[in-house]
Amino acid sequence: MAVPPGFDASIFPREVPMPLGLPAGWKAIERSYGPSAKSYGMTYIRYSSDCGAYKQLGSAKAVIKAHCEAKKLNKKDSAEFIKEYDRVREEDKKRKETERESRGKMGVEKREASVQIFQDKFGPLVGPVVFCFPGWTTRWEYSPNSYQTHVTYTDTEGTEWKLLKDLEAVFGLRIASGEGDSISKMIQDATARANKEEFAVGARSAREAEGVYEVTATGESSVRKREENLRNWRKKQKLEEIEGSRPSPDLLSWADSSASSEAGVHLAVEEFRKLLCERRKFPSSVDLLVVDGAMEGATFAPRMRGVYYKMQEVFADRPLYQRLVHVPAAHAGIACDGVYMMWSASKNRWQIATAPEESSPSFA
Repeated sequence: MAVPPGFDASIFPREVPMPLGLPAGWKAIERSYGPSAKSYGMTYIRYSSDCGAYKQLGSAKAVIKAHCEAKKLNKKDSAEFIKEYDRVREEDKKRKETERESRGKMGVEKREASVQIFQDKFGPLVGPVVFCFPGWTTRWEYSPNSYQTHVTYTDTEGTEWKLLKDLEAVFGLRIASGEGDSISKMIQDATARANKEEFAVGARSAREAEGVYEVTATGESSVRKREENLRNWRKKQKLEEIEGSRPSPDLLSWADSSASSEAGVHLAVEEFRKLLCERRKFPSSVDLLVVDGAMEGATFAPRMRGVYYKMQEVFADRPLYQRLVHVPAAHAGIACDGVYMMWSASKNRWQIATAPEESSPSFA
């Protein structure tokens, strides 16, 4: 099994918080599998009692059983203890589910039903309307590696929203729960004040500055210039130094997998693998994908063609790939482009897009 990048076996074993609902007087120790194990790079938890009578128990249920045994609880009291543990765990599960749903993260069927409830009442939600929600902040951010401008909305509680569909799902869920009146008023008031031209100023200002343009809840606007935004981008991409301007979207020399030969493609893959392993500490087994084929004449062929690496994250329960670029001036000699190979559940197909989101623009 491939070891996750950055995995440090030296920090194990270590004590970690006990799972909710388990009795006091125990400690949880996280350990890592050894280098010879198939699961090397993964960890597991073992439980031991503070008194030393029980060691290396492998599950929460085993801890409960040992606790009842140590306390000499009869069957009735043991059953009550287990029942209380299950109740606490179930409440915590529901709490976490509610928190996820409040951020728009819910099951596909529930999400689609909630979105439909909202759209049946108000139609699709659009940016200019959200921009006018009272107390909300809107931020437009220009990405130097994808040449796209992304919008983020921050609500009155500080939660950030990047997808309008997430907002539709949450609002639809709240409408179904009887909160429709307050949402209706907010949507109607914002719709009455929405101005497409005013909203468009945000994207235009971010592009012109090649940075970030933000309008706060009080209506104050600010611009973060390209230099500052580029520093943040470098940090995000883990690039220590890049001389000159942003990297070209076209691959360079050996990095151009369109070399139209099997040898050229093989060289590109091996060179990228070498940079990933030696300078970014990726495992040698990192999955690389080549996008080439019959793309001549395609408008965005230079942006799509190249070598992609398999990310740790998944999207729509499928592997997610991101395009690599060769940047000789960078410390690592390599960077990630804002181009992704992803599975679109709504379109039931693989596609190449500018972000791992269903609503993101796609090249193919």
